[in-house]
Amino acid sequence: MFVSLRFIAVALVLFAIGCGSDGAVEDEGPPRADSPTADEIADLQFMREEEKLARDVYLVLDGEWSVRVFA
Repeated sequence: MFVSLRFIAVALVLFAIGCGSDGAVEDEGPPRADSPTADEIADLQFMREEEKLARDVYLVLDGEWSVRVFA
C-alpha cells in the first residue's frame, strides 16, 4: 500500500500533539489545500488507537513471559 509523505507527516503531528480529551477535532473553518480530509483524520485517529492497543498488549505479554521480543 502506498502512503504519501503528507499522510505520514500528518500522522506524526497528530500523534505528537494528540487530540482533545474527547478525541474530537475542533472546526477551524474551511479546510485549506494542505489540510487533511475528515477521512484522513479518522484514519489517523484509528491508527493511533490501534498502536496504543498494540503497546498495551506487548507490555502485558512482556510481563507474563519476559521474552525479549516483547520488551
